[in-house]
Amino acid sequence: MSWLSLSTILKKVREHSMDADQLITWKKRLKYASLAVGILFIVIHITVRFFLWPQVENHKATFEELVGQNIGAQLKIEEIKTDWNFLWPSFKIKNIAIYDSTEKNSSPRLTIPELTGNVSWESIWTFQPHFHDLNFNNATIYAHRRRDGNWNIGGIKLDKKSAGYKSANWLFEQDSLNINDAKIIWLDQLHQSAEHQIEIQSLVRKVWQTCLCA
Repeated sequence: MSWLSLSTILKKVREHSMDADQLITWKKRLKYASLAVGILFIVIHITVRFFLWPQVENHKATFEELVGQNIGAQLKIEEIKTDWNFLWPSFKIKNIAIYDSTEKNSSPRLTIPELTGNVSWESIWTFQPHFHDLNFNNATIYAHRRRDGNWNIGGIKLDKKSAGYKSANWLFEQDSLNINDAKIIWLDQLHQSAEHQIEIQSLVRKVWQTCLCA
């Protein structure tokens, strides 16, 4: 065997040894990174579950104000109860009512006797509420299109020049949506003056299916 061949073999052995050492180093780094992520998840879970999430019950007025400002309507809630369902923060909200902020002493434009659900962890990185599941029954929604073409749906005003689908899109982006016995009272003053009523017996939407029964 020539010295050139021997030198080539030794070079390959050294390179292989370096590659093996680098692989071991990266395995250690991956192990430490996985451990750090696991610890971070546990810390976030404990913080949210035992410190932040229970505080929601004590700040109902702040919650009403923030949501009301976001939707441009007046929101009233009787009670908020928080809990935990396996991995997800869960909640039960009783007697939700949304009023038209421009009308004094008006009747509610949307009522939901009880709303339950589980909050998705996706809310953390999207910076907006996202739900693993959302459920409510016996909702009453007033939808009104005025003569100028602008809308008022459940107390939320929508300009005819805007897309107007932001709230609806958000609702149907949830992982699971279950609505039963909803009633929509519809008045379209742009084309007519008679009031109509639409009843939805069941609307079930999951990430893989949608079913509407009216």
